[in-house]
Amino acid sequence: METPKFVTGMPALAAAGRLVISDLHLGLEYDYRKGGIKFPSQTGKLQAMIFEALEKSGCRKITVIGDIKHKVPGTSFQEIKEIPEFFTKLLEMADIEIVPGNHDSGIAGMLPENVKVYPSGGFVSRGFYFGHGHTWPPEKAFSTRFMIIGHRHPAVEFRDSLGYRFTERVWVKGILERKTLERRYKNLPERLPQVLVVPVFNPMVGGAAFNAGISGNDRDKIGPLLNAVDEEVSELFLLDGTYMGTIAQIKNAKLN
Repeated sequence: METPKFVTGMPALAAAGRLVISDLHLGLEYDYRKGGIKFPSQTGKLQAMIFEALEKSGCRKITVIGDIKHKVPGTSFQEIKEIPEFFTKLLEMADIEIVPGNHDSGIAGMLPENVKVYPSGGFVSRGFYFGHGHTWPPEKAFSTRFMIIGHRHPAVEFRDSLGYRFTERVWVKGILERKTLERRYKNLPERLPQVLVVPVFNPMVGGAAFNAGISGNDRDKIGPLLNAVDEEVSELFLLDGTYMGTIAQIKNAKLN
C-alpha cells in the first residue's frame, strides 16, 4: 500500500499518484476589494505554486478536494473569468480531477471539459478516500487506509509576550474515535483509516487555529469527520514537517 507523502514546505500531498490540494478559494480578492482592501489577483501565483508542487512530487495528476471558488452563495465576475483560464493552463501540465466543496456551487459549468468532476461526497481510489470534508463520507470510505479531506483550514496560533500574533498552517494526522462513528455507521471495519487534513492552499485565506478557541455554534464549520477524531492522539505538523504535538496539547498550551 502506497504511503501518502507531504510535499515539504507546501500545503500539498502526494497520494495514489496524485498531487492533492484543497481550498484554493479563487476569487477571494473580490471580497477583499468590496471591503476596501485592494490588491491584484493572486491566481497566477497560485498556478506557479502548483507547478512547483508538481515538480517536487513528480505527480502528473492534480486532485483538488474542494473549495475551488470563494464566493458563496453565487459567483463573482472574477471567478467567471479566472477559473476557466486557471484550469486550462494547469491542464497543460497534468490531468485534473476535483471534488466540489461547500463553496463550489455551479463549478462544473466553469471548468474545461477535460476536468473530471466527482460527486461532492468524494471518491475512493487505490486505498484512499478523497473528499472535501464538509459532509459525512459514504460508509465505504472507512474501508480505505487513509481518508484525505480539506475544509478545516487547520492552523496554530502563536503569540509573543507583547501580544503580537501570527498563525501557521498545519497538517492534521487524525485518529478516528469508533464510538463517535458508530452513532451514524453500522458496518465499520475492524481497522479504521487515518484521517489526513490538508491545509488551505491559498496563503491569503485565513486559518482556523486549534488553540484560538471554537464556540459550540462553530463546531459544525469544522466538518463532521474532524469532529470524530480523538484529539488526545491526533497530531499536528507544520508545512516543513515540524511536529507540534497533539490537538489536545496545542489547545491546552499557553500562548505566552
